[in-house]
Amino acid sequence: MALADNATKQLMSILAQLERGERTGPESKAAVFSEIRRILAMLVPMQEEVAHDLGLRLLAQLSKFEGTADQKEIVSTWEPLRNSVLEKLEESTKALNTWLLEARRMEKNECSESLAELLSGVLQMEWFDNFRFCSDTEAKARFLMAAGSVLRTVQEHGRSLHDRVGKQPRVQTLSKQVAIHLFKLPKYGDVMQDWLSGRLRRY
Repeated sequence: MALADNATKQLMSILAQLERGERTGPESKAAVFSEIRRILAMLVPMQEEVAHDLGLRLLAQLSKFEGTADQKEIVSTWEPLRNSVLEKLEESTKALNTWLLEARRMEKNECSESLAELLSGVLQMEWFDNFRFCSDTEAKARFLMAAGSVLRTVQEHGRSLHDRVGKQPRVQTLSKQVAIHLFKLPKYGDVMQDWLSGRLRRY
């Protein structure tokens, strides 16, 4: 228990340094990554509330580790962090699906503004660059399905909501950013339509 308590204090200290903007140089980042990896290996199950708080704080700092291999190792090493990614993933999935359900009842301006805020919020969330490291494949698929359905509504002419939101410059810009991040693969380009069609065929 003493070892775990000491590891928790060390992790809190590192997080406080990162939150203050310290240790941001390349060599410092490498050292911090090594320290975090060592500390997470020592942590054992802790009080749920403490683990949840530390998971969210660490999640907010992951963008400072630019290598996806480093990010993936950190996320996959510690269960509270994986749980934090999953929690945020499910919250965004629910928000996207809720917008799809309620958009038809909104006024045109409200419809486009609410979608712009939603997409902007998704892009700014700390977990967004790390959701692929979530071990719950169905949760990832539900998120991609919700996001793809919203993006298709914006992009495709003839969709019932396209005329209400698809021509708004801010919505267009944000939807393209989300689509590139989620559905554009280096060797294949835009795979959103193929992915959505394949997913729908499963049901």
